Amino acid sequence: MFIKQEGDWTKLRTAGQAELDLHLTSPGRQYGPREMSYDQLMDAVHAKTLEALVAAYEEGKESLLVIHGHSTSLPGKRTSRSVVRALMRGKEATPYIVRKKCVQHGTAFLAHLKQKP
Repeated sequence: MFIKQEGDWTKLRTAGQAELDLHLTSPGRQYGPREMSYDQLMDAVHAKTLEALVAAYEEGKESLLVIHGHSTSLPGKRTSRSVVRALMRGKEATPYIVRKKCVQHGTAFLAHLKQKP
């Protein structure tokens, strides 16, 4: 369904694209208790990614690069990476992306956007 690619994810960056970085901690922030549950955090990843996808489409961008990082969890666990991939496979993304041109990378996802009529 998607083009699979490995290597340096920064090579996915191009002019004319939007970018969403899902590394939710800011530089210098110490590890500690979250302000929300893990499930709420993953729901926020879904909402933030969909919002960025719609905004990039509305702005006429060529693509959206979502940087989600590597998953360190066991198979079957819900991670930012799995949430982004599920969203891009689902019907919510259908009006906005050209799946056969999207790139699935180990640490990022490049969504190729449809152009507004």
